[in-house]
Amino acid sequence: MTKLTAISLAALVCAGCFEVALPTSPGDPESYCSNIGPMIFYCQTAIKPTNTQSLPNGWMGYCGPGGFTGMVGYSAIVNGVAFQVMPSPRDFDGLCSAPNAHCSSIVRCTRH
Repeated sequence: MTKLTAISLAALVCAGCFEVALPTSPGDPESYCSNIGPMIFYCQTAIKPTNTQSLPNGWMGYCGPGGFTGMVGYSAIVNGVAFQVMPSPRDFDGLCSAPNAHCSSIVRCTRH
């Protein structure tokens, strides 16, 4: 399986991950997303991907799942859809250079 296929497959599998029940009493966006689960990152961006829920308090961005233990990662927004948080922006090189893929942003994501 190629890296591009693996990333695409992870995004398809994870599309439902962005539609989780969000906590109700956040202090800041990072804490808010961290309260959802231990591997959930806060990805700050003005772009609202179609597969994410709005954050409270007027915060910009979204909560995105990651499958690694780091505190900083990156998510790509491709054709309006947010992809799973990965350790490096280079993890999206193949995806963003694919035909008909419009990478509108690679977003830096953090977690507590």
